[in-house]
Amino acid sequence: TKLILLDSLLQENRCKFSLTMSLVGFSTNSGRSQLTTMDHTFAGGLSGALGRVVLQPLDVAKIRLQLQVENQIGRKYNGLLQLLATIPREEGIRSLWKGHVSAQYLSIIYGFASFGVFEALTKFSYHSGFFWATDVRYKPVEHFVCGCLGGCAATVASFPFDMIRTRMIAQSDGQLAYTSLLDAVSKLKAEGGFRAYYRGLLPTLAAIGPQTGFQFGFYSLFSQVLETIVTKHDENLDDKVMTIIGSLSCGGLAGICAKLSVYPLDTL
Repeated sequence: TKLILLDSLLQENRCKFSLTMSLVGFSTNSGRSQLTTMDHTFAGGLSGALGRVVLQPLDVAKIRLQLQVENQIGRKYNGLLQLLATIPREEGIRSLWKGHVSAQYLSIIYGFASFGVFEALTKFSYHSGFFWATDVRYKPVEHFVCGCLGGCAATVASFPFDMIRTRMIAQSDGQLAYTSLLDAVSKLKAEGGFRAYYRGLLPTLAAIGPQTGFQFGFYSLFSQVLETIVTKHDENLDDKVMTIIGSLSCGGLAGICAKLSVYPLDTL
């Protein structure tokens, strides 16, 4: 989702309805190279914020399903649709956006850091003369490695908000342990000091690092494999550009493949 929104935001910056193949990762393409690392960093943060607004109910559903007791007697939710119907009925429609403030901080910081570090690393890779930066066949590998490092850096930067978001979503209205973001920050600090904000960091890094790498890597791979389907020739740029539908398709496939690759670690 973030890759899709990023491409859309970057194309707005160029006032076009198509994007150079591809706007993710450093390139010397004349149209593409006009975008700075800060452009990508800002677009990554904004895309994270927009994606969070739309997808927060599904994040709430995922966490509730993961945390519930897995035996049939104590199991409250039997599936996604039943959960999405039950929570608004019992806790109100706003409960689907529970923990949204901390989740927004998480998404914005993560978007800024992951795309900023990714773009900086691909630029460094190119200027350092690494073989994968100059041969298009190895672009998915380069994007995977840089994406992993970007994902790890972003996870460390945003993890306290991830911890708070999970705690706030897990609580029901009848058993509120935290009344606000600031209340959660205060109680976590009292509970275990600074280290309390980073509990579970290592398994999260083990999942999010590769997942982010796979997202960038698969996106690059699908852009190449499906090139004849997802691109068209732009007369103004005299180059191949990816269409909006093409970006949606590659981004969606990349997201699904990346999540399936590491999902068992996400339940830890």
